[in-house]
Amino acid sequence: MMEKFRADASDIFGKVEPPPGPIGLNSGTAEDGFARLFVTGIQLIFIVGGFFLLIYLLWGSYLWIIAGGDTEKLKKAQAQMRNAFLGVFALVVSLAVFRFITGDVLGFFDFTGVGIEFTLPQF
Repeated sequence: MMEKFRADASDIFGKVEPPPGPIGLNSGTAEDGFARLFVTGIQLIFIVGGFFLLIYLLWGSYLWIIAGGDTEKLKKAQAQMRNAFLGVFALVVSLAVFRFITGDVLGFFDFTGVGIEFTLPQF
């Protein structure tokens, strides 16, 4: 009778010491996890906002193209594109105000490196 061959990952790759731990929001202390969660949330808000502003601008451009000389449709497309540009301006201004207040005034964030570093204030 043939003997069944059984292998597991340690037979193929060897024993991994220490096994890899969680990466991302779970690693480090609770304070580090909260900081990464907060920073990731802020970055996600600005990325999603920028994406929707781009879609809104492209939609207004499409409406302008298909207006076909109809002044009512053209005004609607121009208003939509103007609102998209105002949205981009508002997004940039809100990021600048956020960076000024949280970085320079309150000292919660450090924007000097490549990313954003969040620190809880020490009293």
